[in-house]
Amino acid sequence: MARYEKLGGCFYSIDLLYGKMNLKPYRNFDCFFIIEHPHDEEFIRKQAFQLIISQCKNFHFYGAHSSKWDIAFDEADVSVHSNEEDWAMTSWWDSIESFVDALDLELGTRPFIPRDIFLIYDDYLTYKKVLNMLKHKTIIVTPDGDIEKNRRNKLNITTDGG
Repeated sequence: MARYEKLGGCFYSIDLLYGKMNLKPYRNFDCFFIIEHPHDEEFIRKQAFQLIISQCKNFHFYGAHSSKWDIAFDEADVSVHSNEEDWAMTSWWDSIESFVDALDLELGTRPFIPRDIFLIYDDYLTYKKVLNMLKHKTIIVTPDGDIEKNRRNKLNITTDGG
């Protein structure tokens, strides 16, 4: 099992417990977190500050302990950007289907400024379930209105045990 994988294009996965995430500052990126296990508040706070300071503006959370992460990231963002209007957006999804839909929407969006998308997880089985669900979403609408089919075939998504 790889701890860091390039899943396709600008889409990556990272095992949360692999170590510190070193994302390049001032690069656009979105972070999707699968949080199924409890974590120390100091660990969560360090992750939040590190990612917010590196200018990530979009955080999505799913899992049994995701609400705690969502609140910690909001608090860290207010602390860093207390007098600014440049706040981060956090979303907390209570269903895996909604989380996968949000991830699929981000993957299907063709922004003017390229960005990286990170799927960060602390539970391998849930991570594989998300990838399996994502793999079966095969139709998107491109910016010019055309329908692109089988987009997932271009991603390096495997749904086996390894």
